[in-house]
Amino acid sequence: MIDTSVNSMSKQGGQEPQYSVRQILTLWAAVTLPMVLLAWLVAPVLSPRLGLPAAIGYWLVLLPGMIWQCALALWLLRRETGTLRWEAICSRIGLAKPRHPHSGEQHTRLLWRAVPSFLLMTPVILLEGLAGLGLLFIVLRISRSDILVALARQLRGYTQLIDLIDPSLAGRWDALVFVMLGWLFSAYLSEELFFRGVLLPRMGGKWSWLGNAALYSLYYLHRPWAVPFRFVEAILIARPTQRLHSIWLAVIVRGAEGAMLLAMLLGIVTAPKLAPLQADVQLPYIMHRPESSTFSAVRGSLDEIPHYQGDASNPMAVDLRGYDISHLGLRNSLSDLEYAVFDTQTRWPSTGQMPPGFDPTVILETGKNPGLSVRGLHERGITGRGVGIAIIDQPLLTGHREYADRLMWYEDIYPFGTSMAEMHGPAVSSIALGKTVGVAPEADLYYFNIGSGISGLDFHYHARAIRRVLEINHYLPRERQIRVISLSTGWLPQYMGYDDMVDAVTEAEAAGLLVLEVDSHGLMGLGRHPNTNPDDFATYEPGVFWAENYYDGNWVIKDMLLVPMDSRTVAGSGSSDEYTFGRMGGMSWAVPYLAGVYALAVQADPDITPEHFWALAYETGRSIEVEHDGTVFSLETIIDPPALIAALQAGQ
Repeated sequence: MIDTSVNSMSKQGGQEPQYSVRQILTLWAAVTLPMVLLAWLVAPVLSPRLGLPAAIGYWLVLLPGMIWQCALALWLLRRETGTLRWEAICSRIGLAKPRHPHSGEQHTRLLWRAVPSFLLMTPVILLEGLAGLGLLFIVLRISRSDILVALARQLRGYTQLIDLIDPSLAGRWDALVFVMLGWLFSAYLSEELFFRGVLLPRMGGKWSWLGNAALYSLYYLHRPWAVPFRFVEAILIARPTQRLHSIWLAVIVRGAEGAMLLAMLLGIVTAPKLAPLQADVQLPYIMHRPESSTFSAVRGSLDEIPHYQGDASNPMAVDLRGYDISHLGLRNSLSDLEYAVFDTQTRWPSTGQMPPGFDPTVILETGKNPGLSVRGLHERGITGRGVGIAIIDQPLLTGHREYADRLMWYEDIYPFGTSMAEMHGPAVSSIALGKTVGVAPEADLYYFNIGSGISGLDFHYHARAIRRVLEINHYLPRERQIRVISLSTGWLPQYMGYDDMVDAVTEAEAAGLLVLEVDSHGLMGLGRHPNTNPDDFATYEPGVFWAENYYDGNWVIKDMLLVPMDSRTVAGSGSSDEYTFGRMGGMSWAVPYLAGVYALAVQADPDITPEHFWALAYETGRSIEVEHDGTVFSLETIIDPPALIAALQAGQ
């Protein structure tokens, strides 16, 4: 039984009765431990089995802990006041007009003092939702505790309020009501009633508000990544509540969290549902055509070009896209230009003002070549003809000449912010199946827009797109079905919709599709100097973004499948005939390259499976030697598309 008798110092100097430190810690443990047990032990087992959206299921599992917290608070109030009459409770917890800390005057206008805290609450909660769980995983990885990392993986993305951005809730007004009622109960009838209503008035001392904030934040051990953010939140709540002797301040400040949650849910609930697929839908199906990007048309001129400082993590360090640099003398700028990203809108100086050996027209044209003798396969008719490639990415410029005539499907999976094309979609599409740029120039493109920004990290939309692919395949003849899904991204347990995404990928793989993402089977991208021959294996080297770590011995490239990545020309987003060249690529470029190779393999052997493809790609691949600072390094295994196709045609 919890001893709640007040200590002997109560009522001295007009003070309210106080709990002892032991009593405070006992009460804190009584509300904290049940939540930890429910979150860490019960939720991972029960939440996936409730048949509800994951985040709602998680809340439902924690509900008994919240009810217990509320019941304990009411029991304490009843024990101390002798009644649960409204007037007595209001007096005990401070549900009254705020009182000026110096004059003692009570007035509702003092509630305005809560406004700064109210405004600060929103960014704090957003940071918790977007960065909190990722921060936890970084800390755990630094600690190198496999046990803690494994335990943390149980607390997946569905524990975040922001995971309620789930497209399955479209039209679900009942879910909105349920979540808001659950939040009201959690925020006010459990947390605020207990911590600010029951505990804070009985925690004596000038700095008791800080101790209250610490206890409240540590109560969130059931979501430990939230602890630092909840500590800031509690300071914004506890100090004005204690200073003005009114819990109304806490009610107002916590309202920022509720307002953000309500706005988020309204956006999802009122979003249009994904229309059921009709059997008689005609191809091509273009739901929406995003406008051309105006990016390159508004850049103007430069007084000097940016300098490359050796930052391999920034592919845009020397960004010349759309700029007029025709008035500059660049003869001594070769070291910068070799790492430049430019496009067909870039206006260059005359040849006499350019470094010898740097011809942007030649470099851009050379960069269109997929390399590794893929064009030789095209000449033999191995073009991926009729094979479906699904790409899930940002808004696409649907009319680009690289793929417009083979765009079979374009659909907005994310219903907001899709009016203008982004650079990423045209680039990855052209690498996979562009007419002059792509690996499989006669494959069919099925494209699914999942938006950009925060939606790009909400994998509910990616999962929905994957299931749409399976739905479309149901109506396509076997010889024209989608066989590979290209996702130039990756997902981690802390991301929104992680479990949904894992399930969707499992469904796609069970249906025989190859699902490619940035971590697929140790996939890695190769580099190449812009002036070298893309068809010559010997010209390849480690990709710019990982070369230094590789040469220093920090990265071990073993049992990886290597594909071209750097020095590529891709379709632009500004017009139907715009192209962009970049010296530094990224894994986003490697994924669609391999998707294109798989389309070639499917054409050569329609019965190929993803497992057979991976095995044969490693078996037929090549290794090369690269010399750096007097040391010879071996790069393996580089995919060899002609050898792979030859093996398939030979029945291997």
